[in-house]
Amino acid sequence: MSDRSVATRRLSLLGRFRLDDEHGNELAINSRKARALLALVALSGSGGVERGRAAALLWGESSDERARHNLRQTLSELQRAIAVPLAAGERLVWPADQVALDAREFESLVRSDRLDELERADSLYVAELLPGFGIGESGFDDWLEAERRRLAQLYRTLLERMQRLHSAAGDHAAAMRVAERRIEVDPGDEAAWRELIRACDAAGRRDLALRNFQRCCDALARHLDAVPSPQTVALIESIRRNVAAVPDSESDAAGDPVGGATARAADARIAAGMAAHASRHPLIAVLELDGVADDPPLQALAASLTQALVAQLDRVAGFGVAAGSFLFAGIDPRSAIGRQIVHEHRVAYLVTGRLQRERGRQLRLTMQLFGADGHHCWSRHAELASGWSARQRDELIASIVGGLERQLALDPMHRRTDHLVDDGWQKVRDAMRALFARGWSEEAVDHAVRCFRDAIDADPALALAHAQKGLVLAFGSKLGLVRGERLLEEARIAADRAIAIAPSDSEVLGYAGCAIADLGEPRLASPLLERAVEENPHNPQAWGALGACELSLARPDEAIEHLQRSVRLGASDYRRCVWQTLLSRALLHRRRNGEAIEAARIGVRSDIHFYPAWLALAAAQYWSGQRSEAARSLACAKAVRPRLRIEETYPWIGPRLALRLGEIWSAAASERVGPR
Repeated sequence: MSDRSVATRRLSLLGRFRLDDEHGNELAINSRKARALLALVALSGSGGVERGRAAALLWGESSDERARHNLRQTLSELQRAIAVPLAAGERLVWPADQVALDAREFESLVRSDRLDELERADSLYVAELLPGFGIGESGFDDWLEAERRRLAQLYRTLLERMQRLHSAAGDHAAAMRVAERRIEVDPGDEAAWRELIRACDAAGRRDLALRNFQRCCDALARHLDAVPSPQTVALIESIRRNVAAVPDSESDAAGDPVGGATARAADARIAAGMAAHASRHPLIAVLELDGVADDPPLQALAASLTQALVAQLDRVAGFGVAAGSFLFAGIDPRSAIGRQIVHEHRVAYLVTGRLQRERGRQLRLTMQLFGADGHHCWSRHAELASGWSARQRDELIASIVGGLERQLALDPMHRRTDHLVDDGWQKVRDAMRALFARGWSEEAVDHAVRCFRDAIDADPALALAHAQKGLVLAFGSKLGLVRGERLLEEARIAADRAIAIAPSDSEVLGYAGCAIADLGEPRLASPLLERAVEENPHNPQAWGALGACELSLARPDEAIEHLQRSVRLGASDYRRCVWQTLLSRALLHRRRNGEAIEAARIGVRSDIHFYPAWLALAAAQYWSGQRSEAARSLACAKAVRPRLRIEETYPWIGPRLALRLGEIWSAAASERVGPR
């Protein structure tokens, strides 16, 4: 029986402070110290709390005499408010028979084995104990934080018990919901992730179990800088084996291995959950890494890399992505059944890889991209040192995805896959090909904008087309490649439309937010870009745009941090030249001249036809006293863009440095050089 059934008043401390009379009317307690004292007595259990301890916790900076005086006054105020005594000699004791306490009722119900009582306890835990409450006294605030942790741990125990009871009752959907709530409380709770995966598998949702394993990998990397434990990897491998080994009694009885393989292929297609993708996008299938047999630690690392690659490839416009182990379930994609799966699911590309140990503890990773017909498109090698972190793993995967994204846009085989893409996405891919192949020029920007317009005509709800059109127009204006108020207005309308269509898509937010920043509104863009990196911390474009925003808002330290992260994540990204250019300016702002020169040089090497990188190099060299080198770099910028005016340099190096470069403008004109 709960305290509420016999008490006439009620105190709520979970999620808020509220004292109600017997009719549910709130009783006002305005003093913060009085609220603190009431919470202290209420949570001190049946034995109560000594007056001296209460005085020390609430008035620790005062003398003992003054603290006890304050305690008597506050206690008198409280007892008038609740109309029941709290004092019992030298102790303050909670009158549980007269004032019910939500936290005490919660603690009592958590110990129950009845689901209805556990659900009642769940309803009581609205939020943590007195969120945001404090009185500026270290003793009390430390005590309160300890109580918060204690009750929060009880809440986690409650959710574990609820999930166990739901699973035992066969209510796997409810078990999944409770597991999700455990993860909301603690995203790094790997045991909760395993229970969620088990519940999905028990409910027959193997596709969801596999997707949640990837979510688990991402959460552990983000919150703990860790990879899944062998126990979690073993669980997911067991589910994979079950997907690959679904029995076909009739075929097996007849000794028909082809029939059994067909049944397994059908089950794999269902488990992969590709129906939604197949209706719209061609697929990229990521096959399991070779070279890890009989090496459990290497198998765990390979699984983590594969899942991270699948997750990050999902941002590539115009494609779906699937783990090949689930799509093919042990079937060779080159076999007759494998080719049937490729055809039915419109698989356009296969990503393969090999992970192997070199001498010592060094690892070597090789990744390759093949067309579905076996044509080799791209490869990448990387050496992995021992003890590398989850952050380094994510940066490596982001770099690989950047290289894949570029190759998918430029691949001469694209004509063979365009028939798999609807008109809207095909036009988006055409626009990106123009920018990948030609760089930032009037012709490339004009062609890309026309493609984006066609994409939107074909599919007005294609948010990425709106977002990228807005960015290309806005950034083109910043480069001097787009002119006219009408086009700038079109850019802003496109960015706003993209956000309205897909307000939580990281790619859309990244492009649209960048467009708004380039249109001169970094304060409006900043929260959009912060949301973009929250939705996908591996999105290099969003980090780069956020760094550019911080630079515009005169926050160079934050700009440097975000731009360096975008460069690490986008080591193979075609936009790297932009990020390095902005990074150079931020470093120069902090008088880190040598680093600014090096950042600009990397920007130049990334794209020698990107004239702002030459401008950044000229500015850093000039500020470092290298006037002749600065004149030569400025000449290279003008060789790329002969019509370059000094006013066009302002967005890239700032008006002050631009005017200083005016001193060598004529000297640069006499330099007869082209881009080096």
